[in-house]
Amino acid sequence: LNGLRLGILSNKKWNGNTLLRKTRAILEDEIDFAAVNFYEKESFSKNADPGLLGDIIADNDIVLTAIGD
Repeated sequence: LNGLRLGILSNKKWNGNTLLRKTRAILEDEIDFAAVNFYEKESFSKNADPGLLGDIIADNDIVLTAIGD
């Protein structure tokens, strides 16, 4: 995973964001990512906008997302 670009997609739920932040910290301790990019959906109850998904696909090699309620 070293050298890859990590995308993190939040659904704006508090516990999901907490899980993503902690997971990111653990991963960054062990992996040297080329970049870490953070994205947020408009709302947890809606699908991600196609434009946002396009940006995520174009700018990242792997993506981390979570649901934490």
